[in-house]
Amino acid sequence: MAEKVAKPAEKAAHLLVGDPTAPANALGPIIDQAQLQKERGVVESTVAAGATLLAGGTHDGPFYRPTVLTAVPLDSPAFSQEIFGPVAPVVDYETVDEAIEIINSSDGLSVGILTSNRFKALELADHRGGRDPHQRPGRR
Repeated sequence: MAEKVAKPAEKAAHLLVGDPTAPANALGPIIDQAQLQKERGVVESTVAAGATLLAGGTHDGPFYRPTVLTAVPLDSPAFSQEIFGPVAPVVDYETVDEAIEIINSSDGLSVGILTSNRFKALELADHRGGRDPHQRPGRR
Protein backbone atom coordinates (compact mmCIF):
# COMPACT_ATOMS: atom_id res chain seq x y z
CA MET A 1 0.00 0.00 0.00
CA ALA A 2 2.84 2.39 0.81
CA GLU A 3 3.94 2.68 -2.82
CA LYS A 4 0.37 3.48 -3.92
CA VAL A 5 0.06 6.31 -1.40
CA ALA A 6 3.55 7.72 -1.99
CA LYS A 7 2.58 9.60 -5.17
CA PRO A 8 -0.46 11.41 -3.68
CA ALA A 9 1.56 12.18 -0.54
CA GLU A 10 4.37 13.62 -2.64
CA LYS A 11 1.90 15.77 -4.56
CA ALA A 12 0.28 16.96 -1.31
CA ALA A 13 3.68 17.88 0.09
CA HIS A 14 4.32 20.20 -2.85
CA LEU A 15 0.93 21.90 -3.19
CA LEU A 16 1.13 25.60 -2.48
CA VAL A 17 -1.12 26.98 0.24
CA GLY A 18 -1.82 30.66 0.73
CA ASP A 19 -3.76 33.62 -0.60
CA PRO A 20 -6.50 32.10 -2.81
CA THR A 21 -6.32 35.05 -5.23
CA ALA A 22 -2.74 34.07 -6.14
CA PRO A 23 -2.98 31.66 -9.09
CA ALA A 24 -0.06 29.51 -7.89
CA ASN A 25 -1.84 28.56 -4.65
CA ALA A 26 -3.88 25.36 -4.70
CA LEU A 27 -5.53 25.91 -1.31
CA GLY A 28 -6.63 28.93 0.67
CA PRO A 29 -7.27 29.40 4.38
CA ILE A 30 -9.42 27.30 6.67
CA ILE A 31 -12.70 29.07 7.40
CA ASP A 32 -11.95 30.01 11.01
CA GLN A 33 -9.71 29.27 13.99
CA ALA A 34 -12.18 26.77 15.51
CA GLN A 35 -12.19 24.67 12.32
CA LEU A 36 -8.40 24.86 12.08
CA GLN A 37 -8.07 23.56 15.64
CA LYS A 38 -10.60 20.80 14.90
CA GLU A 39 -8.56 19.64 11.89
CA ARG A 40 -5.35 19.74 13.87
CA GLY A 41 -6.97 17.76 16.69
CA VAL A 42 -8.35 15.12 14.32
CA VAL A 43 -4.94 14.61 12.70
CA GLU A 44 -3.05 14.52 16.01
CA SER A 45 -5.57 12.11 17.59
CA THR A 46 -5.47 9.84 14.55
CA VAL A 47 -1.67 9.73 14.57
CA ALA A 48 -1.76 9.01 18.33
CA ALA A 49 -4.17 6.14 17.55
CA GLY A 50 -1.60 4.55 15.22
CA ALA A 51 -1.90 6.25 11.82
CA THR A 52 1.20 7.32 9.91
CA LEU A 53 1.54 10.94 8.79
CA LEU A 54 2.97 10.96 5.24
CA ALA A 55 2.45 14.62 4.37
CA GLY A 56 1.20 17.80 5.99
CA GLY A 57 -0.23 17.87 9.47
CA THR A 58 0.95 21.43 10.04
CA HIS A 59 -0.34 24.93 9.46
CA ASP A 60 0.98 28.43 9.04
CA GLY A 61 -1.65 30.79 10.39
CA PRO A 62 -4.99 29.84 8.81
CA PHE A 63 -3.36 27.77 6.06
CA TYR A 64 -3.46 24.03 6.80
CA ARG A 65 -1.09 21.91 4.74
CA PRO A 66 -2.61 19.14 2.60
CA THR A 67 -2.33 16.07 4.78
CA VAL A 68 -2.13 12.36 3.97
CA LEU A 69 -2.52 9.76 6.71
CA THR A 70 -2.06 6.01 6.18
CA ALA A 71 -2.85 2.97 8.30
CA VAL A 72 -5.79 4.92 9.71
CA PRO A 73 -7.57 2.92 12.44
CA LEU A 74 -11.30 2.56 11.82
CA ASP A 75 -12.10 3.90 15.28
CA SER A 76 -9.96 7.03 14.85
CA PRO A 77 -11.38 10.53 14.30
CA ALA A 78 -10.02 10.82 10.74
CA PHE A 79 -12.11 7.80 9.72
CA SER A 80 -15.23 8.43 11.75
CA GLN A 81 -15.69 12.23 11.57
CA GLU A 82 -16.19 14.78 8.80
CA ILE A 83 -13.00 16.80 8.56
CA PHE A 84 -13.89 19.63 6.13
CA GLY A 85 -10.26 20.28 5.32
CA PRO A 86 -7.36 19.03 3.21
CA VAL A 87 -6.91 15.72 5.03
CA ALA A 88 -6.87 12.36 3.21
CA PRO A 89 -7.17 9.40 5.58
CA VAL A 90 -6.11 6.16 3.87
CA VAL A 91 -7.28 2.76 5.12
CA ASP A 92 -5.56 -0.46 4.03
CA TYR A 93 -7.49 -3.61 3.13
CA GLU A 94 -6.60 -7.08 1.92
CA THR A 95 -9.71 -8.34 0.11
CA VAL A 96 -12.62 -6.80 -1.78
CA ASP A 97 -15.00 -8.08 0.90
CA GLU A 98 -12.93 -6.35 3.57
CA ALA A 99 -12.97 -3.12 1.54
CA ILE A 100 -16.75 -3.32 1.23
CA GLU A 101 -17.06 -3.87 4.98
CA ILE A 102 -14.83 -0.86 5.65
CA ILE A 103 -16.76 1.33 3.21
CA ASN A 104 -20.11 0.33 4.68
CA SER A 105 -18.86 1.03 8.22
CA SER A 106 -18.15 4.68 7.38
CA ASP A 107 -21.52 5.81 8.77
CA GLY A 108 -22.57 7.85 5.75
CA LEU A 109 -19.29 9.67 5.18
CA SER A 110 -17.97 9.95 1.65
CA VAL A 111 -15.37 7.44 0.53
CA GLY A 112 -12.85 7.67 -2.30
CA ILE A 113 -11.55 4.56 -4.04
CA LEU A 114 -8.05 4.72 -5.54
CA THR A 115 -7.29 1.96 -8.01
CA SER A 116 -5.91 1.48 -11.50
CA ASN A 117 -8.84 -0.84 -12.25
CA ARG A 118 -11.90 1.34 -12.89
CA PHE A 119 -14.19 -1.69 -13.11
CA LYS A 120 -13.13 -2.82 -9.64
CA ALA A 121 -13.81 0.71 -8.35
CA LEU A 122 -17.30 0.66 -9.87
CA GLU A 123 -17.94 -2.75 -8.35
CA LEU A 124 -16.90 -1.48 -4.93
CA ALA A 125 -19.00 1.67 -5.33
CA ASP A 126 -22.04 -0.41 -6.24
CA HIS A 127 -21.74 -2.34 -2.97
CA ARG A 128 -22.16 0.86 -0.94
CA GLY A 129 -25.39 0.49 0.98
CA GLY A 130 -25.77 -3.18 0.08
CA ARG A 131 -26.65 -2.76 -3.61
CA ASP A 132 -26.00 -5.85 -5.71
CA PRO A 133 -23.55 -4.74 -8.44
CA HIS A 134 -24.92 -7.33 -10.86
CA GLN A 135 -28.38 -5.76 -10.96
CA ARG A 136 -29.19 -2.67 -12.97
CA PRO A 137 -30.32 0.42 -11.06
CA GLY A 138 -34.05 0.28 -10.39
CA ARG A 139 -34.21 -3.53 -10.64
CA ARG A 140 -33.68 -4.71 -7.10
